Order: sequence, then structure tokens, then C-alpha cells
Amino acid sequence: MISNNVLEVNGLKKDYDGRTVVDNVSFCVKEGEVLGFLGPNGAGKTTTIRMILSLVHADSGDVKICGYDVKKEFINAIKNVGAIVETPKFYEGLSGYKNLKLIANLHPEVKNERIEEVIQIVGLTDRIHDKVKKYSLGMKQRLGIGRALLHSPKLIILDEPTNGLDPKGIREIRELIKKLASSQKVSFMISSHLLSEIEQMCSSVLIIGNGKILKTGLVEELVKEDRNLEDFFIRVTEGAEENV
Repeated sequence: MISNNVLEVNGLKKDYDGRTVVDNVSFCVKEGEVLGFLGPNGAGKTTTIRMILSLVHADSGDVKICGYDVKKEFINAIKNVGAIVETPKFYEGLSGYKNLKLIANLHPEVKNERIEEVIQIVGLTDRIHDKVKKYSLGMKQRLGIGRALLHSPKLIILDEPTNGLDPKGIREIRELIKKLASSQKVSFMISSHLLSEIEQMCSSVLIIGNGKILKTGLVEELVKEDRNLEDFFIRVTEGAEENV
């Protein structure tokens, strides 16, 4: 990796049925950075994430993860990223541990010691041998982050990770993300439509509306620069919702 950019996105564009849903999106995520990807529903957040992960084909643009081009060097690129896109899915009839073990089997370098380490990191030691169907939504989110962490990626992408969580669950996820970024230098890209969550969880923010990047910078600087950022975002939300 030549620079300290873990993720480099350049000129991503995607059309569906003649309508542009992601329009020339470019940005970078640095090592240990927690980037908030902020925008209303329908703004293009999930489509952008899916293109980064090659889950959908980009009409134009390119993505590099740890210096590897996702199109040309997919295996080397994708082994450096973990992700939860929308709601994490599990084998509900199996325990949390067995779900992690199934994923670990796909990565020969992941040993049992790493599984135990991840279980401690996400705070599921006491419940890891319970069936997942008995887990709360917050526990499933933590298990999902644990699953994404197993192969020690440099970047983790989370799509609306606090959706549907109660205040306690939101706080737990927020603290876990901050801890991983500071202590293990894991970079995060976190999509959300909630400005308050981005402010409390992220070091920098990227605001998207109607598929276009509207504003980007450090969270504290943007808030200081524009004390009416909440109003700005509400206006963006209303405009975007009228067009989706």
C-alpha cells in the first residue's frame, strides 16, 4: 500500500433504468479513520457500498482497497475488507460460535485463537454458545461485526449498523467501533441517515444526496463551520425524498 489510504474510490457511477443513482462519487478512507457516509434513504449509499464490494457492477469508475484495484486484483483487494450490508444474516438455529466457525473455515489463516479473541472484542463471551435465534438485534449486530473482523481486515464497511437498535444497543455499537479504530487502527466506513449518530461515532463525514457528494470534511470542522448543519441536512433529505 503506497499511501495511508485504505480505501480509494474514484468516479463511481451507476444508472438504473435510465436514472442515475450514483453520480461520479469519489473519496478516500485513511488508516484508523471512521468515515460517516451520511444521507437520506434513496441517496445512493447502499448502491455505492455494493459497488465498492463488487456486489453490483459500476458503470464507470474504480475502487482500490489497500492499493489493490478491485476489478483487476479482486482477491487481494477483498481480503482486506469486512462488511455488513443492510441486516446481518446468520444460521439462526446454530450458536454464535458455530456461525463464526463456519466463516473461519473459509479463511485458512484464521485459527481458533482468533475466534476467541474476536468474541471477547465484541463482548459476546457469555452468550456465544447460545443459538442466534435467542439473540437481541444488538447482539446480532455485534456478532456481525465479529464475523467481519475474523480475518483481520484493514477496512470494515457497515450499512446502517444502528438501525432498529435501542439506546443501549446503539451505545454498545458506537463504543465498539471507536475502540477498534483507536486500538487496532481498523478503518470504518459507516452509512447512516442520522446526523446525530455520525457526530458521535465518526471522525469525518461524507454527505450524499441524489447520488452526488454534497459536502465532506472532519465532523468537528463541519459542525463548527456550519452551526445549521442539521438544517442543511434536513433540506437535503426533503429534496432527495422528492426525487426517489
